[in-house]
Amino acid sequence: MTRIEEFQEELYNKIGVTEPSQLTIEDISFRMNVWIYYGSFRSEALEVKSGMYTMNIDSRLEPTQQWLDFLHELCHLLRHAGDQSTMPEQFTQAQEDEADAFALYASMPFGAA
Repeated sequence: MTRIEEFQEELYNKIGVTEPSQLTIEDISFRMNVWIYYGSFRSEALEVKSGMYTMNIDSRLEPTQQWLDFLHELCHLLRHAGDQSTMPEQFTQAQEDEADAFALYASMPFGAA
């Protein structure tokens, strides 16, 4: 397993996600203490204070894309720090690549044993 796969598995174990039916924005955001707001703006997330998060989800997107945006932004909240607008492009790209990989693994983590 890659580090991001291990991180995703540990996260779901920690918050008690054990069934595919729990893979929803509402369920995971509740378990993670993430306040969700839908609106006509691009998806983004902020850590308001330690352990308290807020996330804007673009309401113009299809539900499947909203789910992927949620997971992508969740990765940023949990694994990344800093303002990407002030970071070197390669560092920003590495964060984006990691968030995309996390979203992929976290959207369908239940495989055959």
